[in-house]
Amino acid sequence: MKNQEIIYRKLILMASISFMIALTNLCLAQNEIKIPEDSLPGSIKEHLQSKFHDYTVLNAVKKTAPAGTVNYLIDVRRAKNSDQNILYYLLYDSSGKLLDKRKSKEFIFNGIEPVKKTIPSEEEGHNHHH
Repeated sequence: MKNQEIIYRKLILMASISFMIALTNLCLAQNEIKIPEDSLPGSIKEHLQSKFHDYTVLNAVKKTAPAGTVNYLIDVRRAKNSDQNILYYLLYDSSGKLLDKRKSKEFIFNGIEPVKKTIPSEEEGHNHHH
Protein backbone atom coordinates (compact mmCIF):
# COMPACT_ATOMS: atom_id res chain seq x y z
CA MET A 1 0.00 0.00 0.00
CA LYS A 2 2.80 2.41 0.85
CA ASN A 3 4.64 1.68 -2.41
CA GLN A 4 1.59 2.61 -4.47
CA GLU A 5 1.25 5.88 -2.56
CA ILE A 6 4.87 6.82 -3.35
CA ILE A 7 4.40 6.04 -7.07
CA TYR A 8 1.20 8.09 -7.07
CA ARG A 9 2.96 11.07 -5.47
CA LYS A 10 5.78 10.84 -8.02
CA LEU A 11 3.24 10.88 -10.84
CA ILE A 12 1.59 14.04 -9.47
CA LEU A 13 4.99 15.71 -9.15
CA MET A 14 5.97 14.76 -12.69
CA ALA A 15 2.63 15.96 -14.06
CA SER A 16 2.93 19.34 -12.35
CA ILE A 17 6.53 19.75 -13.59
CA SER A 18 5.57 19.00 -17.19
CA PHE A 19 2.64 21.42 -16.86
CA MET A 20 4.99 24.15 -15.66
CA ILE A 21 7.36 23.46 -18.57
CA ALA A 22 4.45 23.65 -21.03
CA LEU A 23 3.36 26.95 -19.48
CA THR A 24 6.88 28.37 -19.74
CA ASN A 25 7.12 27.32 -23.39
CA LEU A 26 3.79 28.99 -24.06
CA CYS A 27 5.08 32.28 -22.63
CA LEU A 28 8.26 32.00 -24.68
CA ALA A 29 6.37 30.96 -27.80
CA GLN A 30 6.80 34.38 -29.37
CA ASN A 31 10.38 35.49 -29.67
CA GLU A 32 10.51 39.26 -29.21
CA ILE A 33 13.56 41.31 -30.16
CA LYS A 34 13.82 45.08 -29.84
CA ILE A 35 15.16 46.44 -33.12
CA PRO A 36 16.34 49.88 -34.24
CA GLU A 37 13.88 51.89 -36.33
CA ASP A 38 16.13 51.84 -39.41
CA SER A 39 16.11 48.03 -39.53
CA LEU A 40 12.34 47.91 -40.03
CA PRO A 41 11.17 46.62 -43.45
CA GLY A 42 10.95 49.33 -46.12
CA SER A 43 7.19 48.95 -46.52
CA ILE A 44 6.63 49.66 -42.80
CA LYS A 45 8.98 52.66 -42.89
CA GLU A 46 7.08 54.01 -45.91
CA HIS A 47 3.74 53.61 -44.12
CA LEU A 48 5.09 55.33 -41.01
CA GLN A 49 6.41 58.21 -43.10
CA SER A 50 3.12 58.69 -44.94
CA LYS A 51 0.64 58.17 -42.08
CA PHE A 52 2.68 58.97 -38.98
CA HIS A 53 5.21 61.51 -40.28
CA ASP A 54 4.67 63.83 -37.29
CA TYR A 55 5.15 60.99 -34.81
CA THR A 56 8.28 59.75 -33.09
CA VAL A 57 9.03 56.02 -32.97
CA LEU A 58 9.55 55.08 -29.32
CA ASN A 59 9.88 51.35 -29.69
CA ALA A 60 10.14 48.80 -32.47
CA VAL A 61 9.82 45.11 -31.64
CA LYS A 62 10.14 42.18 -34.03
CA LYS A 63 7.96 39.26 -32.93
CA THR A 64 8.58 35.80 -34.35
CA ALA A 65 6.02 33.08 -33.68
CA PRO A 66 7.05 29.38 -33.56
CA ALA A 67 5.44 28.89 -36.98
CA GLY A 68 7.84 31.48 -38.36
CA THR A 69 5.29 34.28 -38.69
CA VAL A 70 6.92 37.66 -38.19
CA ASN A 71 5.08 40.71 -36.88
CA TYR A 72 6.33 44.14 -35.94
CA LEU A 73 5.02 46.00 -32.93
CA ILE A 74 5.77 49.73 -33.05
CA ASP A 75 4.98 52.43 -30.49
CA VAL A 76 4.73 55.93 -31.90
CA ARG A 77 4.11 59.20 -30.10
CA ARG A 78 2.99 62.67 -31.13
CA ALA A 79 3.47 65.49 -28.68
CA LYS A 80 0.41 67.73 -28.88
CA ASN A 81 1.44 69.88 -25.97
CA SER A 82 3.92 69.52 -23.14
CA ASP A 83 1.84 67.40 -20.74
CA GLN A 84 -0.22 65.21 -23.02
CA ASN A 85 1.10 62.96 -25.74
CA ILE A 86 -0.90 60.85 -28.15
CA LEU A 87 0.46 57.32 -28.30
CA TYR A 88 -0.32 54.64 -30.87
CA TYR A 89 0.55 50.96 -30.66
CA LEU A 90 0.88 49.71 -34.22
CA LEU A 91 1.03 46.08 -35.31
CA TYR A 92 2.31 45.22 -38.78
CA ASP A 93 2.83 41.94 -40.55
CA SER A 94 6.11 41.20 -42.35
CA SER A 95 4.76 42.58 -45.66
CA GLY A 96 4.12 45.97 -44.04
CA LYS A 97 0.33 45.66 -43.71
CA LEU A 98 -1.11 47.40 -40.65
CA LEU A 99 -2.96 44.71 -38.67
CA ASP A 100 -3.88 46.65 -35.56
CA LYS A 101 -3.76 50.21 -34.28
CA ARG A 102 -4.51 51.17 -30.70
CA LYS A 103 -4.62 54.68 -29.36
CA SER A 104 -3.49 55.53 -25.89
CA LYS A 105 -2.82 58.71 -23.97
CA GLU A 106 0.40 59.23 -22.12
CA PHE A 107 0.71 61.93 -19.52
CA ILE A 108 4.14 63.20 -18.64
CA PHE A 109 4.86 65.23 -15.54
CA ASN A 110 8.43 66.38 -15.58
CA GLY A 111 8.26 67.90 -12.09
CA ILE A 112 8.54 71.49 -13.30
CA GLU A 113 4.97 72.20 -14.24
CA PRO A 114 2.28 71.98 -11.52
CA VAL A 115 0.07 68.90 -11.72
CA LYS A 116 -3.05 71.00 -11.00
CA LYS A 117 -3.52 73.78 -13.52
CA THR A 118 -4.25 77.11 -11.89
CA ILE A 119 -5.55 78.74 -15.10
CA PRO A 120 -8.86 77.21 -16.25
CA SER A 121 -8.47 75.78 -19.71
CA GLU A 122 -11.00 76.83 -22.37
CA GLU A 123 -10.96 73.35 -23.93
CA GLU A 124 -12.02 71.42 -20.84
CA GLY A 125 -15.29 73.27 -20.26
CA HIS A 126 -14.88 72.98 -16.49
CA ASN A 127 -12.30 73.92 -13.96
CA HIS A 128 -11.22 72.38 -10.68
CA HIS A 129 -11.26 75.43 -8.41
CA HIS A 130 -13.05 74.60 -5.17
